[in-house]
Amino acid sequence: MKFNDFNFKLVVIESLIELNVLAEEIGELEDEFAASAPDESGIITGIRDTLQALKISDSQLQQITRLTFDAAGDIYHVLSPGWNGEDNAFHVKDISDCRLLQNLENFIVLTMLGCDDLSPLLACPNLKKVYIPSYCSKDVATIELLRAKGVDVTRK
Repeated sequence: MKFNDFNFKLVVIESLIELNVLAEEIGELEDEFAASAPDESGIITGIRDTLQALKISDSQLQQITRLTFDAAGDIYHVLSPGWNGEDNAFHVKDISDCRLLQNLENFIVLTMLGCDDLSPLLACPNLKKVYIPSYCSKDVATIELLRAKGVDVTRK
């Protein structure tokens, strides 16, 4: 499955780790590159390249009912061990890949959403809850459309 935004793919991978779908594979990847030094940006390139090439099946994607955008996710520290979460290196700029998550029910943003366009959420037929801090997006029109569809949208 091809993702438009690699950082969105990382959020998906984190969800699959939490579901114990990719936990073993990511642990093995971390072990494989344990002796590798990060590049100048702090990323272990072998891990990045492997994650970029990682095939995520439709059946794996269908298991995801919750996406949480959170800098505390394990995948970021596997990919960039010294990353402190204080820059926008892993901010998601495009959420159009939501279309791949047909069973998505909860879209939770704590940090790391760097786009204003929330309209791809309208394509998620099972979406029930959206939490987006008020500083993350100004897409009021989509928020109102989501609410009109019965989605519980919280902004704080």
